[in-house]
Amino acid sequence: MSIDRTFSLHGHHPLTLLQQGEQLLHLSKKMYMELEEVTLQSQIQSVIEEHYLLGRVSLIKEIAGGYINRSFRVNCIHPEGAESSYFLRKYQKRITEQEILFEHALIKHSISRGFPYSAPVIKTKEEQTFVKVIHPTGGIDYYALYIYLPGKDQYSWDNPSLNDEEMASAANILALFHLSGQDFIAQGVKRVEPQIMDFLASRAEYFTHVVYSLPDEGAYRQSKFHRCVLKKLTAILEVIQSSLLPPEIWTQMPQIPCHNDFHPGNLKFTNNRVVGVFDFDWSKIDLRLFDVALAIVYCCSSWEDPYNGQLLLDKCKIFLHTYQQTLDLYHQDHPHLSPSLPSFTSLEKEHFPSLLAAANLYLINWSISTFYNDNNLNDYEYYAYLQHSVNLMEWIESNRSLLKNIIRAV
Repeated sequence: MSIDRTFSLHGHHPLTLLQQGEQLLHLSKKMYMELEEVTLQSQIQSVIEEHYLLGRVSLIKEIAGGYINRSFRVNCIHPEGAESSYFLRKYQKRITEQEILFEHALIKHSISRGFPYSAPVIKTKEEQTFVKVIHPTGGIDYYALYIYLPGKDQYSWDNPSLNDEEMASAANILALFHLSGQDFIAQGVKRVEPQIMDFLASRAEYFTHVVYSLPDEGAYRQSKFHRCVLKKLTAILEVIQSSLLPPEIWTQMPQIPCHNDFHPGNLKFTNNRVVGVFDFDWSKIDLRLFDVALAIVYCCSSWEDPYNGQLLLDKCKIFLHTYQQTLDLYHQDHPHLSPSLPSFTSLEKEHFPSLLAAANLYLINWSISTFYNDNNLNDYEYYAYLQHSVNLMEWIESNRSLLKNIIRAV
């Protein structure tokens, strides 16, 4: 059987038709995005005005910078005429209700224990801490509303440049948060993701599967990101193995509610001081040292050539010293308080380099899992994230003795 592949162009040049087709495709995508945005704005207005006693919505403005959830500043005009600002989060699709409840319970607990830097959750008319929107198609959106924190959003999570005073303030706030949560009881709710050592143990199989299960032909295989993963995969798997601590060691370390995303982009500043902390949706019970190590990876690593992927040791020392000093002062002021979160233990100091490596691997996992699960991401952007983390991985492995000496000197 023969197939007639002759097309009538009616006098139009094929290139002209292709260009017109591309223009129509671009226009249709733009119209879809605009329609989607109008629909979202309408949904947000409906969520606020139907479920909260805050009056009429006067402003909805998206806050840029988030990679997981979408965040908005929402202004409401109250019945008496006053106008107030709030922070609205639209959660990622994979969130579970128990994770939201864990986050909100931890925020409430920390505030009740004298931690004033997290934004209180605003309850709905139904006395709930979030709104669940079920779509006719079966999809579900979750929203939560918070008091709008004061201060300035000065930094993003990548390429932060905190000065020494800001660095010390960040470490102080993390220590205060840890102290406020030390007696928190989760009451049956938790984050689904396992603790770092159990999570890390699953990554070797996951990375290998993701990388080698790709089809032979496809955009992923042509990307700079994929070529970097292929080149560095063996080294990544070796660091996973060398950073895993046996249960008889890591279970003896302090375990507390951890922020798990404590980076400069989730902090607000005024006059070189942290005045607000947000985005607690990654919080979970985990090793205290992991939360400290992850904060150091975020706050103290350079993104500038030729030092991209190196820890800034002076900043690292400031962070560790201030964190420890905050705990020491707290213990002096509360000598009879029990239980009380200890200063860095000898076991933590011994395994500090492994927890730094684990924290950095946690970010490598984020890059890999995010990139391979979304074919619309910018190859060069995520390659830059991955390259930074790979550089830092190699730097940590070359400086384990130095890192151990730094925390021992605190």
